[in-house]
Amino acid sequence: MQTTVSPQIRFLIGCPYSGSTLLLRILAEAPECIVASRVVSTRNDADNTNFCIIAKPETVIAYQQSIENDMPRSNSAFSVLPPPINYTAAKPIFLIRDPIRIFDSWKHHGSANIQSFVDCCESLFSSMNKDIAPPHVIVYEKLVQNPVAEISQVCEYWGIEYNASMPAFQKDFSEFAFSIEQEKSLRHYDPPVGYLDTVSSGSHVKSDIHAHGTLSSQEVHSIEQRLGRIYLRCWPSEVRGIHARLLRAKWFAFDLDDTLHEFRCASTAAIDTIFSSILSGLPKETQISINELKSSYAKVLAAKTSSAFIDGKTSHEYREDRIRATLTSLLVKFTPEQMAKWVSLYETSLMQNLQLKCGVIDLFTALKSLGKKIAIITEGPQDSQERTIAQLGLTPFLDLLATTNRFGVSKNDGLFERVIETTGVSGGGEFVMVGDSFERDIVSARDAGMYCVHYSENENFSAGGEVLRINSLKKLEFMLDGNH
Repeated sequence: MQTTVSPQIRFLIGCPYSGSTLLLRILAEAPECIVASRVVSTRNDADNTNFCIIAKPETVIAYQQSIENDMPRSNSAFSVLPPPINYTAAKPIFLIRDPIRIFDSWKHHGSANIQSFVDCCESLFSSMNKDIAPPHVIVYEKLVQNPVAEISQVCEYWGIEYNASMPAFQKDFSEFAFSIEQEKSLRHYDPPVGYLDTVSSGSHVKSDIHAHGTLSSQEVHSIEQRLGRIYLRCWPSEVRGIHARLLRAKWFAFDLDDTLHEFRCASTAAIDTIFSSILSGLPKETQISINELKSSYAKVLAAKTSSAFIDGKTSHEYREDRIRATLTSLLVKFTPEQMAKWVSLYETSLMQNLQLKCGVIDLFTALKSLGKKIAIITEGPQDSQERTIAQLGLTPFLDLLATTNRFGVSKNDGLFERVIETTGVSGGGEFVMVGDSFERDIVSARDAGMYCVHYSENENFSAGGEVLRINSLKKLEFMLDGNH
């Protein structure tokens, strides 16, 4: 873009916290660019915004000030698209990000009104669908996964010369962020703690910034129901290929714990319950804290889980072994009756705290409507996993429960191959495997020839590689039915 004689204006349109500051920082590396968070119109009345800045940007005060002060960032109050006559000149780019990741950032910074968020996103998607010109879309998740390819597209569309330094920031963030007095005046509030920390402190485009983890299961479900299918339309070729691959599979296999239900939450509640019971029954002279119990239990758990439940014991035997080892390490004495009470208490609390992940029932219902078979491939005692599945209401959907306990082999040592043999299919290509652990679920299943879906709630959605990565099960349901 020329910045002296015939400057050209380009619009970047996106929801707050969708990655626009990151993209602006990238573009600020181009010497011919002056990046701006907003473009100030020639009127102060936002409802009567005109777009003469597109035709004569050098007449606008914000533009003049940015040039005079050598500041690569000006200001804007535009909240609408330019009219058709100016659309081609402005060449707007829509920056789209996974809605559940955007709202996670909204909540992290204090904005928890989900309806306002949905309205914002629907307005953005509606603007994309206006019959002015085909929208040019940049997807944030693609941008951070493959910045060179995506930035090159932006540069080509906007007439900017791409250079290799753009994804690796050379300019300090403070050189262009809120530097102009006119822009500072619009920031009439103190920003939330941590505001822009990620992009301001980075030295390059980071491939995956983990989520803040602020969303409830119900919030994820609500956002995906309203916006999930629309977001997937921004991955047209990838989703078409995945849809076809999913339809070819005969079996869909799932890990159980922390894939289909909130195991960590339930097990933590259960162990807290028995530790409280243990502490309440200790003699006064025994000085042990709950933190000491938890620390000792964590060490026992790490040591005793390495065999992955392949020795055929029942769940009660495993739990008794772990509680016994924990208390013995702390020199705590107990009776057989007390041990039986604690083991029973753990089971009761665990069952009471079981909670399905968002979208499980809808996904399983969709799979059955397509004639697919469902397997659960999981580590753990057979009896405990059967009770868990029944308590969660999943038994009617299930065609096979394959546990390390039943087959006597861990996931990393051949469980997936044994499942393939048991089902009698021609090979792993007949299977889709969904799991939350990349090392224990995805690597071994992929080695067995299965198509793998990595379920990772705190990572970005990714549909461009050998392994599909999802952050909600609703996305898998939507890609399965193809109605997006």
